[in-house]
Amino acid sequence: MHSFAIIAILIALFALFFRCQSKSTSIPYSWPVYPGCEKFQSDSVRKWCFKKNFTADLEQKLNTLNFSALPDDTLHIFVRIDSSGVFHADSIRPEVSTENSRKIDSVLQTFRAIPAHEGHRAVELRFSIPVVARQGR
Repeated sequence: MHSFAIIAILIALFALFFRCQSKSTSIPYSWPVYPGCEKFQSDSVRKWCFKKNFTADLEQKLNTLNFSALPDDTLHIFVRIDSSGVFHADSIRPEVSTENSRKIDSVLQTFRAIPAHEGHRAVELRFSIPVVARQGR
């Protein structure tokens, strides 16, 4: 079997699109706080820190997995951070085997953040992240 290594996660600072499930615009919204980003007060800096650190951490963890039967070299992982701050893989496109899907979800569930808030209420946040995988040497 050939092992696959995750080589790059394609994220420009503005290319990762996040959207909150709630539609309300009158209630103040706060960005989730990823570990290591607690020291920043500005929501925009916290977003930048979140993207930078999450991307690096995800790439490192996915590099440990063996994806020998990927249908394509780019996966689009649709991530949800629940209201308790736990990450989940809602779906993966193109579809991967059930085993690989479980592995990715298991990896994501090791991540934690202080969840996004609307007012004083914790809310879910959903986003997608493109991951490029290439055959390892």
